[in-house]
This record gives sequence, structure tokens and C-alpha cells, in this order.
Amino acid sequence: MTKIRNPTGSQRLFYGLAEDTPDHDEHTHLDDGQRKVKEYAESENMSVFTFYKKDHTLGNLISQRLLTRGYVTFAAYQVDHPHAHLFTLRVSTDDSVSAKDAVVECCMHVIQDLEKLKNSSQKDLGAEKAVKQSLRKCGKGGRPDGDVDVSDKAGASHEKIRSDV
Repeated sequence: MTKIRNPTGSQRLFYGLAEDTPDHDEHTHLDDGQRKVKEYAESENMSVFTFYKKDHTLGNLISQRLLTRGYVTFAAYQVDHPHAHLFTLRVSTDDSVSAKDAVVECCMHVIQDLEKLKNSSQKDLGAEKAVKQSLRKCGKGGRPDGDVDVSDKAGASHEKIRSDV
């Protein structure tokens, strides 16, 4: 960190990043004219794909998902260097589907699964927030210690839940 003059011209100093510090989002933004994926087709059913500005997370997800398909005979990814934000994915299929079609279909299924996960998480977080709000209301108007008794429909088991959860 270096001291930098405030751009407004005031005499106050603030700490900023040195000029040679790389942008923290540099590894996620594509360069001008750069494509996200490049395919090198070796044959109709075997291709090598290069994914730019992506890492192990996506490489592992796609390669493992491809291997669950019956028509994929080989799928593996490789990250050449941890500071090079790209990976290569080699895919080989039987003659029923091209390698490119297999990867496109796989990516579409991954996107759908992530959308389902996102919607489910948002729904769960919304329900959790509603429960916390209702517990706070019950705790304020209820017992002096702020606890609420919650029981199942039969009333057999009781749990003590704190309203400050």
C-alpha cells in the first residue's frame, strides 16, 4: 500500500493500491475480442476446448457431468498453470453425438441446475427470514425471557427456540 493524495485536492491522505497492483477482477473479465470458449476439433467425435478466464471449478463440474452421459467415452480437463486463468477440456464421444454438441448440452444442464439451486436457496432464505421475524415478534409480546415454545402438530415434542436466532 502506498499513500496517495486525495483526488479532490484536499490535504487528507488515504491509502490506496500501488500503481502496479493488478485489478482484482482481472482474472474474470475477458480481453477485448476474446471469446469465452475456443474449440479445436480433432475429429467429429473428439475435440479440445479452451475455456478462458475460468478455473478448476468449472473444469471439474463440466468434465464430471460429461462422464455421466453414456455417449461420452472420455472427458478430462487440465489447468496448465494456476496463474493462467484458463483450462483445456478434452472430450471424446461415440459416433452418436459430436463432442461439441455434448459439451453444449452439458453446459445447458449445468446452467439449469444452478438456476434451480439459486431459486431453492432464495426460497429457503426467504422462509428462514420470515421465521426469524415471527420469532422476534412472538418473543417481544410473549414470555419475559424472549423464548418461544414450538411443538409439532401432535404436541408431543417441545423445542425451546431463542427469539434472537
